[in-house]
Amino acid sequence: MLTVSIYGAQLSDKMTSVPVSWTIDYEDPEKSAFKKLVTDSCDTFSEYVKSQIPKGSVDGQCTSHIFQRPGSGSGVSISLTLSFIYVDVTQPDTAALKTKLEEHFANFETIHSHKITQAQFRINQKAIVIPTGDKDAIDGSKWKIIAIIALVALAIVVIGGCIYIYVK
Repeated sequence: MLTVSIYGAQLSDKMTSVPVSWTIDYEDPEKSAFKKLVTDSCDTFSEYVKSQIPKGSVDGQCTSHIFQRPGSGSGVSISLTLSFIYVDVTQPDTAALKTKLEEHFANFETIHSHKITQAQFRINQKAIVIPTGDKDAIDGSKWKIIAIIALVALAIVVIGGCIYIYVK
């Protein structure tokens, strides 16, 4: 799994270059402004990161959205995490990918309404082992069968004992 953490990021309007300005609604995940910025930031950063990472990943998941009040004169500060799962694909060199992400975002032409004007990236990768061939490893059916056999054997012993006592 490849995880791209984005922090200290800013988006601006693609046409006017005006940064996304702060509103108190960005502190409340239930507000529509928060949800819209989540969608806009996830769409924009997902499109950008997917254009830079190796092909073959399962579609990225966008999580951990944090919006912070800006410093003087700047737009809202955005942090989020994108996760991509690769199956049978060699994981990329994280140092090279971090450099690539940090060097190319300013020139990235997005299809969305915002462009990336500032961002820092942290890359992590972790191997995930997914059992594929052994059905018993997936659903534990081997242990279910053993438990059923043990219960049947116990029932036979109990019934046999009852019959022996009753006949005697």
